[in-house]
Amino acid sequence: RHPDRATGAMSEKFFLSSIGGLLAQNVASCIRDEFPDAQIIGSDTHKEHAGSNFADTVLIVDRVKSENFLPSLSANLREHRPQYYFPLNESELELLSKLSSKDLEDLFEETQVIWSGKRVLDTFLDKETTMAYLDSIQIKRPKSYLPNDVESFRYPLIVKPKNSSGSKNLFLCNSLEEIKSSL
Repeated sequence: RHPDRATGAMSEKFFLSSIGGLLAQNVASCIRDEFPDAQIIGSDTHKEHAGSNFADTVLIVDRVKSENFLPSLSANLREHRPQYYFPLNESELELLSKLSSKDLEDLFEETQVIWSGKRVLDTFLDKETTMAYLDSIQIKRPKSYLPNDVESFRYPLIVKPKNSSGSKNLFLCNSLEEIKSSL
């Protein structure tokens, strides 16, 4: 918590990763609507984004795939001491889902992590696993195919890798060669 500028009362402190992305910016807007006096700390790998319009402080951090990512996250959590941490990057969620419960406790200490947890991530970060789960509970879904299955289909096809989210890595392909190069 940090003191509110006007009243001196303690207010909440939120730390959002990937503040340059639309998801983090929307989360920040929701937090600001519900907790107008909250301090919002955002992090991203660069400054060329609109994240500074949504966060009080923007920290530049290492990429998730860097060996320095977890130590720098730990240092930032200890320095800024947020009550809540929102990991809002798919790569970060995947990395955190691979940590043991003890490693997560050591990393976040008193900070509450707002995420769906390992079981949900294990099911939904991979489209094949997601489709199998949806089929198992009889939820209708669009047909989905693996690259080897599409040779006889009519083009164009919309193609997306099995492990990407949102509108990232979405391709309109007109041939098998384009499909292979998009994946």
